Amino acid sequence: MRLAAVVAAAVLALAWLLTPLWSRGPVTFLRPESGQDARPVQELRGPLPAPVRYAYRPVCDEPTAACRHWTLVTTTGERWWVPGAGAGDDGITLSRDGRRLAYLRDRHLTLRDLTAGTVKRIRVRKEGYPAFFRDGRHLLVRDASLIVDVERGSTRRLKGSGRVAGWTAEGVVLATSRSSRAPGHLTAVTYTVHSPEGKEVRRAELPGNLDGAAPSPSGRALAVVPDEVTRHGRAARAVVLIDPATRAATRTVTPRLPAGWRAEEIVRWEDEDTLVIRATGPWNEDAYHVLDLATGDARRLAITVPGVTDELLNPANLIVEIGDVSTAGRTS
Repeated sequence: MRLAAVVAAAVLALAWLLTPLWSRGPVTFLRPESGQDARPVQELRGPLPAPVRYAYRPVCDEPTAACRHWTLVTTTGERWWVPGAGAGDDGITLSRDGRRLAYLRDRHLTLRDLTAGTVKRIRVRKEGYPAFFRDGRHLLVRDASLIVDVERGSTRRLKGSGRVAGWTAEGVVLATSRSSRAPGHLTAVTYTVHSPEGKEVRRAELPGNLDGAAPSPSGRALAVVPDEVTRHGRAARAVVLIDPATRAATRTVTPRLPAGWRAEEIVRWEDEDTLVIRATGPWNEDAYHVLDLATGDARRLAITVPGVTDELLNPANLIVEIGDVSTAGRTS
């Protein structure tokens, strides 16, 4: 790995020297941000001193416990690893306030109250990837169609199917696609809200071009990032807001991102006026931003993952779970 990086750097340097001065563009070498990377990753043996801002799978080959587990980064910059939260193929989820962590292994859902330091294990019938409802109390075990009440320790079957499109205050939203006979549309998509009890609350049938949209917490808006292509290439991507009742676009918001960056994915709605989005840069590197829908301002989340810059010409994408974003844009 290190030898390949050296060779890649040498090739890049030679290409730079052979390029005429007048045609040289700005070159950006990807480097980890300073400060946080120097902090050691500690084993969590009790309550966390602050909520978790994000968690990541470490990029390292060392035979240490920290390399084999997800790393939690608090809002104050400390880094921790949690016994049991392995970084292999296991998925984890964080509550929106960064105070709860859940993961599933051997048909047991482990829930950690990170601020209290308590652990609860709940038996489930099938494996899957967990995801918190907005209330922080209920979890959906994806692929298993199970809803878990983490306070009571009970489970119930989700009465519905489809991919998870997002979350509202009423529950989880599932999307299903089908062929359509409506003029101008080959497909249609149905968004169905299911309560924490697993029951259907409401549904909306929309044209297939709205597949992939994310519902707002109230359910009164959908957000989608359409891919626009012009004769000059892919255009800067905007966020389009849609009223599901009328199927009409109500607003278009262009995120104010740095030059060379473009919005790629809506990660979640933070509140009715704010989104968390994933953007990509000139080297196809990932970054996460908090987008103010009223102004278009995009505040970058201070996320660093040591090791992702080992390959200069092939930066690794971040594998990240987002928690508390109330400190977005602040450095630790």
